[in-house]
Amino acid sequence: MSQSKTNISSNKTTIHLLAFGIGGFIAAIVVAFLLFQKYGFFNFSDEEATAKVVAAILILIGSFSTVVATLIGLLFKRSLDNKNLLLQEETIRLQEESEKRLKLDTAIKAVELFKSASGVSKPQESAGALFALVELNQLQFTFTLLLQLWPKDLIENPTAIWVLEKGLNSKDESISIKAASILNLHSHKLHDEGLRHWPPSFTRHIQGIPQRARELLLRALIESLLHADYATWNREVINGDIIFLSNLLRDDPSELIKKSAAAYQSVLLNHLPYGNYIQAADGDRRKLDLLDEIEFYAPSFKGGSQQATELKEKLMSWFDKDRQEAIPKPTD
Repeated sequence: MSQSKTNISSNKTTIHLLAFGIGGFIAAIVVAFLLFQKYGFFNFSDEEATAKVVAAILILIGSFSTVVATLIGLLFKRSLDNKNLLLQEETIRLQEESEKRLKLDTAIKAVELFKSASGVSKPQESAGALFALVELNQLQFTFTLLLQLWPKDLIENPTAIWVLEKGLNSKDESISIKAASILNLHSHKLHDEGLRHWPPSFTRHIQGIPQRARELLLRALIESLLHADYATWNREVINGDIIFLSNLLRDDPSELIKKSAAAYQSVLLNHLPYGNYIQAADGDRRKLDLLDEIEFYAPSFKGGSQQATELKEKLMSWFDKDRQEAIPKPTD
């Protein structure tokens, strides 16, 4: 609508300038004629004088004509450029509408894939449909479907994590936060035979996403631990979580996240029966060094969120005596 108003205004301006140019040319001729008549330029005394006056008049008229012709040419060129611009804008608009219709048609077909011939959705069909929607950048729609499918186990965990990772890495902050929220909501589904389903891009850090999304990911990480007995978790997963929390302490700009990470880290380090070293991919880390990090980066755990405090208490109760005794001894 605004583009149409702009084009109409531009066309009116062109018409006004054209009319002004033609009117100016006519006015100049009339003024020149009146001046010539007033000062006797038309009172010829001989043939030579007559020829000179006529030549001067013709030169003057020719100069005026050249100027006006140039002006008219420029005005017509501007009008043509405006029409071409309008045509280009209309072409782009039609292309965008065509792409939107194509995406909508594809999305509708993707939804139809959720039902097989028997009327029951299969995980493979659901995965294909979600992949198609993600590739079309229909993440909000994809999340809506994922919230319907994942709780009913109509989509496999790796597929859900792939979709959520795409959302977490989105430049749209609202989409990134929504993806983190869905992951946190389904933290009870992340444990799988001692391992954890988790977005690969965020195994050691959660930088580059909004603070709210980072808070939700941190909460999902700890919540996923609590949804399975300690003895069922692979030792490397717990070690990885400790390194993850250590990276948050050192690198995250949010004081709230630092305090939450410090609270969780202190519980893990003070309750783990692994000895004095934590095995990590980049080398073993001394437990005392990790505790010193807490004192350095977050000397006070107070001031964190109420949710973080409650989650810390749950984590502490998770390390009860019976579970500690059930922990398998590490093999050398």
